[in-house]
Amino acid sequence: MRHKVLPLGVAAIASLGSTGLLLTFGLIACTDRSGVEAATPNPTDTVHEVTEDPSDAQSLTGTGDHPWGEPGNVFFVDGTTAELAPLPNWPLGDYSEVLLSTSYGFSIPQDATILGVIVTVTWGDSAYSTPGTQAREASVELYYNGSSISANRSTGALIPIGCSCATYYGGDSDTWSATLTPSILNSSSFGVGLGVLNPDSSGSTANTVDVDAVSITIYYATT
Repeated sequence: MRHKVLPLGVAAIASLGSTGLLLTFGLIACTDRSGVEAATPNPTDTVHEVTEDPSDAQSLTGTGDHPWGEPGNVFFVDGTTAELAPLPNWPLGDYSEVLLSTSYGFSIPQDATILGVIVTVTWGDSAYSTPGTQAREASVELYYNGSSISANRSTGALIPIGCSCATYYGGDSDTWSATLTPSILNSSSFGVGLGVLNPDSSGSTANTVDVDAVSITIYYATT
């Protein structure tokens, strides 16, 4: 677990995710990407940032055309990966099953106000792919009890080629258009679902999609 206590009013830039969302600490802007007003902490509140990694993962049967291999390899950034079979063997427009990572082990106080969620996916499309024909992300959603409970934060972008790259989704004041409570976030069934689309059927490459890790960072306030 990585836990920080953040002072209010700090306007330092945290990062710029591949979604184009500027992530800022300090919770100055409190509107999520859907335009829904997010919770605004009181000046006397303490803001916390806590990051966890999953301890369980699966390819969710029946959610797509092709399963993930070795889903249990997404627990840490360690070079071992969940892998999607060579995409040129798929028909054009086929989707992967949802790669669902859960059991994050959060222990957020029951009286906390949830402010935002950032999901960090470390993944890549193999170097064998011809640029422009690699897989596209299709869905990045928050899950609870086996079902999606949030908006889809995927932009449909091409997955990075020839690397294991960190891609960020959400923000410190983005609740993903979901009603998030400490009970939901602390549940072993809470997690992230990833889906991938094959946009190319040329059969000329043997590219695979590899996911190394899927971490979640929660921002919450306590009085």
